[in-house]
Amino acid sequence: MENHVRLLGILFIIWGILSIVFGLIIFGLFLGGGFLTGNEEAFAVLSIIGIAVGAFCFLTGIPEIIGGWGLLRKTQWGRVVVLIMAVFNVINPPLGTALGVYAFWVLFNPECKAILT
Repeated sequence: MENHVRLLGILFIIWGILSIVFGLIIFGLFLGGGFLTGNEEAFAVLSIIGIAVGAFCFLTGIPEIIGGWGLLRKTQWGRVVVLIMAVFNVINPPLGTALGVYAFWVLFNPECKAILT
């Protein structure tokens, strides 16, 4: 079970980094697309959408990295953070769903609770 906890921690760190990168790309694309239109209204609307989606991805990526790091250090708070983020990941098919289900399977296992301090 220790290997599963370690793997889950690594996967959540990678998923968090990918979420942040995706948020930055979306922000740049929407901002650039709005600028290229030359229309002030389109720029304003696309900027707001880009900022909202980018911020959401960034703000969900940070706790995923922190929770993954906590699992690698075998802490109980890391388990709690990853469980919370796994709930959000389940609604993100297909990879987020797989990661969320795997997180539930690992972290609700009684052996896992004994490993984490």
